[in-house]
Amino acid sequence: MSDLVLLSGGMDSATALALSAQEGRAGAVLNINYSQRNAAEIQSARSLAEHYGVDYHFVDLSSWGAKLRSSFTDPTIDVPSGPYSNGVYGDGGADSTGVTVVPSRNGTFVFAALGIAQTLGHDRVVTAVHADDHDVYPDTRPEFIAAVNTAALLSTSGTVTVHTPFSRTSKAGIGKIGRSLGVPYELTWSCYSAGPSHCGTCGTCILRHDALTSGGHTDPTVYAVVPELV
Repeated sequence: MSDLVLLSGGMDSATALALSAQEGRAGAVLNINYSQRNAAEIQSARSLAEHYGVDYHFVDLSSWGAKLRSSFTDPTIDVPSGPYSNGVYGDGGADSTGVTVVPSRNGTFVFAALGIAQTLGHDRVVTAVHADDHDVYPDTRPEFIAAVNTAALLSTSGTVTVHTPFSRTSKAGIGKIGRSLGVPYELTWSCYSAGPSHCGTCGTCILRHDALTSGGHTDPTVYAVVPELV
């Protein structure tokens, strides 16, 4: 009984890996290049896999990602600044939600992981979708995950399930769990921009900083601009 953890290199998936390790189930991680502009997270994923002593697997879906219109994959589209608010991300109005969504990213990743998990003998694919993503990203919502899990069982003859430990947990809640598990958040990368450090102004930087400083804790992240707490 073991997990294949989808590991982006960010704080959420790092915490999911730590939780899997605590449960004695962490078998391997899968890291995916989807032509994301924040390629620093790939190195973060490698460092986290080494830290936890699990097998690292890499899949290149960059040609797929490059065909999708999203500020995460298209360097000609600006990454919106500002926090998530009422289903809108950043300061770009209603259209800003659309430019940050990578169409069917989580679904694509999960189904890529299912075949690898089945081949390697893992019985769960772990993905770190969380409750704070629900308003913005449709393929993080519980009803989507339930449908994917049904499809996963059908496509693997009942041998692999999809596990989402944080589907009803906020990012601050993930930070609390991660601190209790000793997650090395200094190894993680969350920023959606492509600078040498976290920008501190995009929605995920703001959520990350809020989560890691919740309860008076210290955020080890280096930011170009220290995020304003929301």
